[in-house]
Amino acid sequence: ATRHSVQVRPVSSVYSDSGPSLGSDRFVHVKKPRVAVLAGDPVSVRSFGDLWFTLERLYELEFTAIYKEQLDAEALATCDVLVLPDGWYGAGTFSEEWVAELKAWIGRGGTLVTFRRASEWATDPDLELTGARTRPRQWPIDPTDGEESRTTLRVPGAIFKADVQPDHFLTMGGADELAVLVRSNLAFAPGAELATPVRLSETDEAPLAGFVYEDSALRLTGTPYLLHERFSSGNVVLFLDDPAFRVYWQGQARLALNSILLGSAF
Repeated sequence: ATRHSVQVRPVSSVYSDSGPSLGSDRFVHVKKPRVAVLAGDPVSVRSFGDLWFTLERLYELEFTAIYKEQLDAEALATCDVLVLPDGWYGAGTFSEEWVAELKAWIGRGGTLVTFRRASEWATDPDLELTGARTRPRQWPIDPTDGEESRTTLRVPGAIFKADVQPDHFLTMGGADELAVLVRSNLAFAPGAELATPVRLSETDEAPLAGFVYEDSALRLTGTPYLLHERFSSGNVVLFLDDPAFRVYWQGQARLALNSILLGSAF
């Protein structure tokens, strides 16, 4: 309380004069999760390091760094949350047997959190990990009036205005609007069936700063930045980009923290 300038006031009773009483079933009980973060091949050293700093230095949250070769069913059983940082993921990165074990673990209450290219891997329809899908790299997707569809170019680095769904647990403690970083040619396909706590704004001012090609900006406008899906008793959380990148924005880091701490509670 002293370190964070929080004023603590004692109460004489847990019962309220109005509204829910403290500790009643109207409250969500959050327990400290056991967190594992994938390290080594295929993870980007930068992405792992940024997340390491965010969790250890900013939030003092313990986690276990674990290599792909060690991440079997027994290891999964020792954690509540598995984070896959950005990296170089492909169709053969994980075996079919391991993906089956991962899905079983999520179904029992585990939370899978993915950043950027790990999110692209997770949306592969063959994995059946999530209903989320990515947009094709062509724009316009459906050419009209003779306009030719062409491949969009990667966003080298741009800050986009994003709209926030304030009543979702992933955005708790944040603002109604965010500025988020995009540095790839990845775009989630919009879909009403998945929760979209953060979405890139549809306004003309969506790219706030940085450099982005016009076709690439149009392809991204109005698409999800953050997706959440219930998977039986567990959760899958997908980030369009790396929310801990160089620890630039604490608002983005808060989204990552919520995805790690609150998934099992909600």
